[in-house]
Amino acid sequence: MFFRCMDLFNIESFKQAKLISGEEGAYKEISWPYIKTTDSIRKWVNGKELLFILYDNENSNLYDLLKEAINKNLSGIVILTNFTEEIITNDLIELSNKHKFPLFLLPWNIKLLNLTQEIILAIQKYSTKNLEAQKIFRELLNSDKNYYKNLNKFYNINICNYNFLGIFEDKDNENIENFYNHYFDIILKQLFLKNFIKKDEIIYFTYSNRIVFLIFIDNIEKANKIRTIIENILKKFILKYKNLYLAFSKINKNNVFLKHIFDETEEALNIGKNNKNSNQIIYYENIGIYKIFIEMINNENIKKHCFENINVLLEYDLKNNTNLFETLKVYFNNNRHLVNTSNELYIHRNTLIYRLNIIKTLLKKDLNNALENLELYNSILFYEFNYFH
Repeated sequence: MFFRCMDLFNIESFKQAKLISGEEGAYKEISWPYIKTTDSIRKWVNGKELLFILYDNENSNLYDLLKEAINKNLSGIVILTNFTEEIITNDLIELSNKHKFPLFLLPWNIKLLNLTQEIILAIQKYSTKNLEAQKIFRELLNSDKNYYKNLNKFYNINICNYNFLGIFEDKDNENIENFYNHYFDIILKQLFLKNFIKKDEIIYFTYSNRIVFLIFIDNIEKANKIRTIIENILKKFILKYKNLYLAFSKINKNNVFLKHIFDETEEALNIGKNNKNSNQIIYYENIGIYKIFIEMINNENIKKHCFENINVLLEYDLKNNTNLFETLKVYFNNNRHLVNTSNELYIHRNTLIYRLNIIKTLLKKDLNNALENLELYNSILFYEFNYFH
């Protein structure tokens, strides 16, 4: 929940302003209002400031100022003037639109001190709300009770019969912020415009490198449509974010603990991130046998049995600096196809056969026996699942 350029028009003193160009940058976050008092702003800004300037004929080099503001990653420029839009030249509009950088015009006689104070208060309010949202949500995640009424009280949310949760995660904190400011906003707008959800049916906030959202709906069919819409929108620009993943929970009734829903979704996210063959969009229902692993993770007997099946390979690899465990996993992943396995491992076919013979000897297993292979492969998957947890 950041205060953005688009939120400026919610401030009474700003309603006289006109957005002249750079509309596509209206999602930009504003960290602080800054009033220009020097010829150059380069030394005085840190990025994300909203710049206010008083335009006059003697100091009218707006083009160079705009370039400087873009280079310093400011959020927008508000020009206070008694002139009309004619001061905004075509070159200025072109540069503004190209860099998605908002330019506003505001009457010169506005009480600027009052306006900047209102903006600062709004920024602080948005920041506080995001922190409070995180706090309330974390309290729910650590609770063994279903306190959905707390969500209703804090967010004024409409608690319907069903809900599902989503987690966006990116390894790059800056990327997730850019994604939240722009693309996540596009997703929300589409859902609102198509009337699939109302603003009182969704909770969302950011923390660290994640965006968490929880959507309430009245039926399962509608939930599936919403997830499909989100996926289709995301597919259009997900290639720009190579390390971005989205995990969807199951569709749950409201008698399911939020902590349980979040834990399952987080597990699905971790599985997707650590599986090189996984899509960037992960549905909990589609993670297959890993759903069983999630249930089994605290079962020490099953864990011990699986580790016993493969421990001899792990110990041999450690002692001899070999790669038999990985070889067997890739062999199973390629449906025991010798050529495909050797190609993926970048080894000769004969080398693969030699390794497989050692594996058979160490494990005392018949790799042509389907049941034994199934048990071995499940043990490998379960071991890796536990390793990443």
